[in-house]
Amino acid sequence: MSPLDDELRAALRGRAADVAPSPDPLRGIEQRARRIRRNRLAASVAGSARAVAASAAVVPALQGSGASAPPPPGIASAAPTEVVTTSSYALDPDKPWAVRGMPVDEGTRAAIQGEYATRTGAAEVLVTPLFAQVYEPSAQLEVVFLARVDAGYRWGVAVVAGAEPTFRWDVELPSPAYALAAALPGGEAGRLLVVAAPEVSRTEYAPDAAGEFSPMASLAPGVAVGALDGDSRTDAYRVIGFEGQELIRTEAPDGEPATDPTSEPANLLTDWPTRGTAVDPDLEQRVLELFSKGLGKPGVRAQYRSLFNSDTDAGVRYTIGQAWNEGGDAHTVVLSLGGTQGEDFLLGPKTDPDAQVVAALLCCQPGSTVDSLIVIPVPGTRQVLYAPTPDGAPQPVGAGQDYLDGVVDIDRELDAQGDRLRLLDGEGDALFDGNVFNLLCGLKGCG
Repeated sequence: MSPLDDELRAALRGRAADVAPSPDPLRGIEQRARRIRRNRLAASVAGSARAVAASAAVVPALQGSGASAPPPPGIASAAPTEVVTTSSYALDPDKPWAVRGMPVDEGTRAAIQGEYATRTGAAEVLVTPLFAQVYEPSAQLEVVFLARVDAGYRWGVAVVAGAEPTFRWDVELPSPAYALAAALPGGEAGRLLVVAAPEVSRTEYAPDAAGEFSPMASLAPGVAVGALDGDSRTDAYRVIGFEGQELIRTEAPDGEPATDPTSEPANLLTDWPTRGTAVDPDLEQRVLELFSKGLGKPGVRAQYRSLFNSDTDAGVRYTIGQAWNEGGDAHTVVLSLGGTQGEDFLLGPKTDPDAQVVAALLCCQPGSTVDSLIVIPVPGTRQVLYAPTPDGAPQPVGAGQDYLDGVVDIDRELDAQGDRLRLLDGEGDALFDGNVFNLLCGLKGCG
């Protein structure tokens, strides 16, 4: 090859390097088609949202952000302390989604806000409705709401039926909040209600870990409902964006909070009277605070029903009873004040609805070398017997304690082990015969 040929080849290569390669025509067509599909879907969803908003009486503070949809955010991770919004799919508490469904007037919103402020005890509360409907089986208005509580955020479901709203769901706002899911009453299995951004494509439910996801019924743009008829240990739901991406996949909430909060717990010992003195209001308030804190639900409204209240010669005041959160089961609780250890609170397990006896131990009384074992027998008990050792014969106790209304106060040795109780009815048959130790267990176990 001659030098002239080499120069000519080099010149042609340099010219080619200055010319940009032609674009892939197929890739360009796909990109344009994707943009057209996004624009059409966004316009369709926006039109649906405007139609819903036009039928809703919403105060200006309740309007949504109207931000455009982002690239796929992926699956949401565990919630950090701060509220994170990585896309318009996630709920921004400062610019919440527009309310959907039934109208929510200012009077209803204010009633929910006022009752929620009382419920939480917060100094500053602002409630913003996100979805509302009249649930046909109960003919009651259900409102899914966002709540700013002092410096934090929560969300819940309020039922408006009468002067005071009640709350079927009340939890911290997840972060990022791609979906708000609540387990509510509905049929034998209960129902799953999921509120997501209006722009999402659909919400799906899987009954168990091996089951396939199926679309849930749509109530409004971004709002879906379905039966909680799967395995409560492994059932799940997921939310799909309008481009088909999975925004979030997580376990479905369990149905425990779905019990009607206006009803008493099924395990409440309603046939047992309150005995002894009237409950001290300060003790009762402290029980409620410690109970909610012990269950990890501070600020959630709790209720208390005492079974026995009294004080000892050493000046210890105490109350024994049952406490529960709205919609939850009742737990046996004991609170005493004035002992050498100060405040002493026992959060017990869920009360056995067929319990024949409730017992509590008052320890550390000033100047005493024994503990007080307080035995509250089931109504109808004729006699209480106590054996301080495993092999001892139970002996009648409680003679001369008529002022305790059938409750028995037993001096129990500080190092007692294997002591037993026996309760007899009017026929002399045993209502209870067992170890004291098992009656003194806390929520996290005995010992």
